[in-house]
Parts: sequence; structure tokens; C-alpha cells
Amino acid sequence: MSTIVFFHAHPDDESSQTAGSMSRASDEGHRVVVVYATGGEHGEVPDDLAPGESLAARRRAEAEASARVTGTARVAWLGYHDSGMTGWEQNSDPESFHQAPLEDAAARLAAILDEEDADVLVGYDWHGSYGHPDHVKVHAVTYAAAERAARTPRVLEETMNRDAMRAQADAARAAGLDMNFDPDGPMDDGNPMGMPEAELHWAVDVSDYLDRIRAAMRSHRSQVSDIGMFMAMPPDVFAKSFGTEYFLERGRPDGMVHGWFLDASPIDRSAGRLLPAEDIPVMQEFDCGTLDVTEEAIIAYASAWDPQYFHVDPQLAATSDFGGLIASGLHTLSIYQKLAVEAVYNKYDVIAGRALREVRFLRPVRAGDGLSCSVTMLSVVPDGPGRCAVVIQGRLRNQLGKPVLEVEVDCLIRSRDRA
Repeated sequence: MSTIVFFHAHPDDESSQTAGSMSRASDEGHRVVVVYATGGEHGEVPDDLAPGESLAARRRAEAEASARVTGTARVAWLGYHDSGMTGWEQNSDPESFHQAPLEDAAARLAAILDEEDADVLVGYDWHGSYGHPDHVKVHAVTYAAAERAARTPRVLEETMNRDAMRAQADAARAAGLDMNFDPDGPMDDGNPMGMPEAELHWAVDVSDYLDRIRAAMRSHRSQVSDIGMFMAMPPDVFAKSFGTEYFLERGRPDGMVHGWFLDASPIDRSAGRLLPAEDIPVMQEFDCGTLDVTEEAIIAYASAWDPQYFHVDPQLAATSDFGGLIASGLHTLSIYQKLAVEAVYNKYDVIAGRALREVRFLRPVRAGDGLSCSVTMLSVVPDGPGRCAVVIQGRLRNQLGKPVLEVEVDCLIRSRDRA
């Protein structure tokens, strides 16, 4: 039997995202642990709080009730405050998860992984499905903690199937229902909901656990709006929405498998699924795909990380030297990183980045631009036992083929004879 740690941002996230898998795992005899990054302090405040009772205390009690439903053996807390949605003043709370130093948060989670001798750690996709700052942070902390743990666990990322959600929304509209939801539209961080099906690895059928999922949701009854909406769904709609849970797993072959991830063997790094540095084709250029930049994404990113007026205010930006709204350079660099990681970096046994060299922002990036990414592996040099130093040249071009970003990245990648 295995120990599976599910890492969530707030109490109630587990009920709508992984309650089916948690219930299935516990029913099969696995030890299930849930860790919450925050207490959900900025959720809905119910009318029936007792004198002196805080929302965080109520939500802790609700999390314990949900754990009893799913068969979860342990509920643990990292102890950070809820950061609120993107742009809220709570984002700057020094006690918030959003503001927590990565190493501090990773150390707290890694300590739990070590206490449990965890076999599997489940976090979120790169933008936490919809861009909530705490969900985005869960992704980073998941991988940092796995790296720090005494025994590195297998890591999966919970996500949502954007294509399935689109099909459900289209079917609802065709049936005459008022469906004011577009999974392709900008979410809290300006990106679409979840991930495209082509990038998913696991589709887990949890339709036998729908009653447990409903019960887990009802445990979080203080969160009237979200939980009330889920409880009001007709049974067939609820089943389509929550009967399958989706996951990504780095290093798995491309393609979504309909199956149970605990039936599969963990990825064997030595088997070559994550390639060693020696397999890098030096001076070969890789096409890393494209990403369309929206005004909403520009403003959302800059509001959180670089709130200069020509990034966040279209009217004032029109008076700037740029003549209109432009993306933050950090946003442009993040777009490069996302495309390069998903297309190339994730194929190799990367240890860590060491430096960004020669970062050049060559042209403004504007709403409506379609950015294409390419990377070239410039050099691979042994750098101690079991690893190589790799220098990568990255480029972004706009839809006219004009370069907007050039960067050199110095990173460490494990070699075939890793220590």
C-alpha cells in the first residue's frame, strides 16, 4: 500500500478537485493525507458563526468533516493565510501563502512528506487551473518540496480538462440553458481554465464515488455560493462535472490514459523517460509552440507583479512612449518559460536553473500579439558527478516574425551516470 499526500490551497478545494480519488485510494487501503496551505480566511463568512468563532476555525472543522467522508487519515496545515484573488489587497499580507518564501513553504511541506514517508504527492497544474494566487503557489511549492524530501515522491498535478468543459458548456447552451461560462475565456490570471486534453496524462473515473464527493462538498457548508451551486446541479450535470478527475504527470508518454494512476508504476528516471543531458542535441533549434496575448492577461499579470501604468491602465498607457498598453517584460519572460518548459525542458532530467544571461526585450508585446517560442541548446558540459551544465538560447517572436525576446539560460541537467 502507498501513502498519498494531496496538497490543496484552501479547505473545500479537495471536495471539488480530488475527493473522488481520495475516497478511492482510502477504500483500497492506501493512506491518504491532505495538506492545506491556508485556512481559507477570505472565503465566505456564514451567518451562524458563534461568538468568538473565526471563519478559519469553522473551516478547519469542515475540513475534518470532509476527511471523515473521504477516509483521509490525516489533515495537516502549513499555517499560511489565504491570499485572496489576484489583485486583492490580501495579496500583500506578509503572512499570506502568496508572500511566503518558496524555501520556507517547501520546507514545511517537505517535513510532512518525510513524516509520512510519502510515495505520491498531488499538487496543481502550473496555474492552479484558474490562476488564484494560492493555487499557482501550490504548484511551485509542490515541486520544491518533492525535491527537498528525504525520499522523492512521485508527483502528479491535478487539473481540469478544458476541452471537456467546453463540450459541456456547448451542450448546455444547445439545450437552451443560460450558460454564462467560457472555459476558454480569461480566468483569475488571464489564462483559460485548466489544460487542453492533449496535454493531460490521467483521466480517473470516480463516478462510483459521486455520493462521497457530494458529501465532502456538503461538509464545507459555510461556503454557500460555490457549494450551493454544486449542490443545485441536476444529477446528470453533477456526474459529468465531477465524475472524472484529471491529472498531469511529468515524464509520462504523451496522451491521456483512462485509468487509475495508482495502478501504474512510478516513472523510472533511469529507464530514460526523462532524458539525460548526454541526449541533448547541441545547436538544434526546437519549436516550442505559440501563445496569444490578451489585454486581460497583460493587466492581470502586471496588477500582481509589475503595476506600472503602461501595463495596467489602457487609457494612461495611450499617453506613454509606447502609445498603448504593453506587457510587462517579466510577463514576456514568463510566456517564454511556460512554452519552453512544456515543449522541451520537461523532456529532460532538469535539476535547477542557475542564471539568466543576456535577457533582451527587443520589441513591446501588445494585446493581440501571437508569440512563438524556440530554443536552441548551445552547450552541454560536465559539471560534477551526475550532472551537466547546459546553456540554452531562447527566443520569442511575434506574429510578424519579429523578435521580441532573446535570453540565455544556464541550468543543470542530470547526466546518464547520475550519482
